[in-house]
Amino acid sequence: MGMRHSLKRLLFEQVGGASLIKNTDENAMFQVSRMLAANDFSTDGTVGEDIIALLTGGQNTNEGRSPTTFKDVVADGVAISVKGAAKAGTEHGRVARNSINLSAGKIQKAKSDRVALIIVTVSADHRQLELTIFGPTDTKDAINRLGGEQGPNTFKRSFLGVRDVFHSQADADGPVEMKLPIPDSNADAMKMVYEIPNAVLLMRSGDEIADYLRGVATDIEDAWSY
Repeated sequence: MGMRHSLKRLLFEQVGGASLIKNTDENAMFQVSRMLAANDFSTDGTVGEDIIALLTGGQNTNEGRSPTTFKDVVADGVAISVKGAAKAGTEHGRVARNSINLSAGKIQKAKSDRVALIIVTVSADHRQLELTIFGPTDTKDAINRLGGEQGPNTFKRSFLGVRDVFHSQADADGPVEMKLPIPDSNADAMKMVYEIPNAVLLMRSGDEIADYLRGVATDIEDAWSY
């Protein structure tokens, strides 16, 4: 293997899909567990983007939640589109068919040199966070695979179609598949914590709120596993 080829391969490995995921320690995964418990283990919408931002050490940038914007999270200079599922146990292929609608114009609006797409779901038993990472790839290459800036709006909605858009030497064997264990020992207790604000909003007096908080504190203590 020549020196030039070796350096090129090393560069691709450094920006490969797996390298985007940096934060998977116990503390990070407990945060993921708490976010999922509060959202009935759905990864659709904001929670999915927040989870990917946490795992990549990036920033959730999709302030308007616009479906016409490709960029949800930015990490290491890569604009990442995040797609999740409204129900735990949803297959990634179904997410691709139902939620992903790529076009050259949409990717162009990311205004980034490199782009990636991550599908994030939760297993049916709530024990694993499942990621499929397409890319990162050069934005211009992705746009060209979708017909080019001046070409037709070619929409990709299948799993294989998305793979074609993000195919590069970095992911020549296909998208990166990752399964991360979700700590669930305190999920029930954390769900009670997240329900407190909504419950308090419906109460009319300080005494009622105080009585409720005393009761829920006991319930949380009983549910919490040390």
